[in-house]
Amino acid sequence: MQLIQLKFIPNAILVLVSLFMFGCSTQLQSKIDHNVHLLKKQPLKQQGLTFITPTTITGMEEDKQYLALTFSHALKKERPELKIIYLSKTLGMINQANLEDDYKRMYDGYRETGIFNKTTLKKIGTLTNSRYICQLKLGHFKSKAQGRWSLLGLNVYDTESANLRLFVQIWDAQQGIIVWEAAQEINYAYDTTSEDPVSFETMIHLAVKDIAKVLP
Repeated sequence: MQLIQLKFIPNAILVLVSLFMFGCSTQLQSKIDHNVHLLKKQPLKQQGLTFITPTTITGMEEDKQYLALTFSHALKKERPELKIIYLSKTLGMINQANLEDDYKRMYDGYRETGIFNKTTLKKIGTLTNSRYICQLKLGHFKSKAQGRWSLLGLNVYDTESANLRLFVQIWDAQQGIIVWEAAQEINYAYDTTSEDPVSFETMIHLAVKDIAKVLP
């Protein structure tokens, strides 16, 4: 029995090494649809982009500011020439100017109509010295793990996967119109020996890479 075990151990190690070297894979499927209405590259670069509070699916309301922070920082990394006003600064300016009630009413109206109040948008643009306002909508996010390879009844590695749907709108604060929009869906999966899930942050960064390429 000991001889059988001694022979089996190197074979098991060989199987593990083979799986790690040749069995692991990464899959990325990304689809993005975008419409360029009136947004041009030079005005966007020169006149600034201000982030306002995102909207999210039920259950992820507490992630709104995290979404805006991660997205805007990733966009700045991909497009360093853009003048970006981060959400935290926007909210601070709104509060200092006593516009929090106007801001709330603007979002209440948006939930009913899909329209941001032109007067409030213009006030935000003036406060932040930006012409363009960026609003994010999280449509879906799910991360899961599935056991793929096993040895002696134990999982050797899992397939970690995630799906993200994100919608981006850019408004002209002076005219109160949508000048650019994009819908992005990403499916990402990879094999791993650890139990680390695909993070929300990772999916946002993957989305931004594609969005940055099509943004004027």
